[in-house]
Amino acid sequence: MQKGDIVKVDYELRIKETGKVIDTTSAESAKASGTFDEKAHYGPMPMIVGAGRTIKGFEEAIANAEIGKEASIEIAPKEAYGERDAAKVETISIHEFRKQDIELYPGATVQAKGKTGTVQTITPGRVRVDFNHPLAGKTLVYKFKIAGKSETAEEKINDIVGMHYTMPEEFGVKIEGDAATITLADICKYDPNWPPAKYKIVGDIREYGGVGTVRLIEEYVKKEAPKAETEEKTEEKKQ
Repeated sequence: MQKGDIVKVDYELRIKETGKVIDTTSAESAKASGTFDEKAHYGPMPMIVGAGRTIKGFEEAIANAEIGKEASIEIAPKEAYGERDAAKVETISIHEFRKQDIELYPGATVQAKGKTGTVQTITPGRVRVDFNHPLAGKTLVYKFKIAGKSETAEEKINDIVGMHYTMPEEFGVKIEGDAATITLADICKYDPNWPPAKYKIVGDIREYGGVGTVRLIEEYVKKEAPKAETEEKTEEKKQ
C-alpha cells in the first residue's frame, strides 16, 4: 500500500487480556460478542493509508498488508493508547459536575478541566475521575483483511463521504476533468451533522480524491401534480 491510498478494511478488535471484542465491522461478530447495535452500519470500513487516523500499530499493519489476505496483529500499549498513567487519575470537587447538571455514577463519561474521563468512585463532596484512555495499558489484537482499494476518483469520493458522514449511495458524483460535482443527499438539507462533516469531506477529497475542484449541489425539485389532478383542473377552466 502507498500513503494516501483509500482502502476498505474488515476487522475485529479484541483486548488480549480478556478476549473481549470491543469493535468490529462484522454484524455476525457483533451479535456473537453481544456488542451488536441496530443503529450501527456494518461492513468494510474505508480508511486512508498513512493519514494517522488510527493507532500507530494498526496504521503500520494496514500499510504493509496485502489485498484479500487475512492477517492478525498484536499491538502493545505503547503502539496503541499508551500505558496507564497514575497522574491522570484525579479527585475533583463534586460541585464541578453539579454546575454541568449531569448524572454521576461509576463508569460515567464526564468532562472536567477540558478533558474527558471516566468516573471511578463517588464520595461525599468528591469524585475520582480517570483521565486515561479507556484502552490505556491494554494489549490489542486486530484480526483484519483489506477487502479492496479504491481506484477511480468516483470510488475515492464515495469512500471519503462514507468516512465522515453516512449513506454515500445517496450522493451523486460526476467527474469532469479535474473537477468533481457532488449532488448532496436530501438529508443534508436539514441534518445538523452535515455542516461539520462537509469541511472534512471537501478537505479529504482535495488531498486524496484525485481532483482539484469540488462542487457541492443541493437540488430542490418542484413536484409535479398528479396527471389526473392536472386534467381535472384543465376541464374546470374550459367550463
